[in-house]
Amino acid sequence: MITKKTGPEILADILTDISNERKRENRKTTNDSPARSLRQIAQEIMNDWKKPYYGAGPYLRAMTQLDSMTDFYGLDPAKEIVIYFLSNAASWRGETARRVKKELNSMVR
Repeated sequence: MITKKTGPEILADILTDISNERKRENRKTTNDSPARSLRQIAQEIMNDWKKPYYGAGPYLRAMTQLDSMTDFYGLDPAKEIVIYFLSNAASWRGETARRVKKELNSMVR
């Protein structure tokens, strides 16, 4: 025998499906490789970008002293330093630049 579901029951099923889908998506993103430290990223940038734009230099040097986005360089939060670095890194191009900039942007969000 097939039972008819009421409006609230249908809505509850839909919300459960959405919740389960979000949990699956979160598991996918949290099981990815762990985020690298900012100092590791800065080292890769310095290895790839031989002559950084002068506006990006101070932020790149500051990143070599930071581990995570919760750190501070003096009174400046790491998030701010990364944002300013990215805004000054437009002239850094190539596959490594695209990949690293994408990684930094995801860390900022």
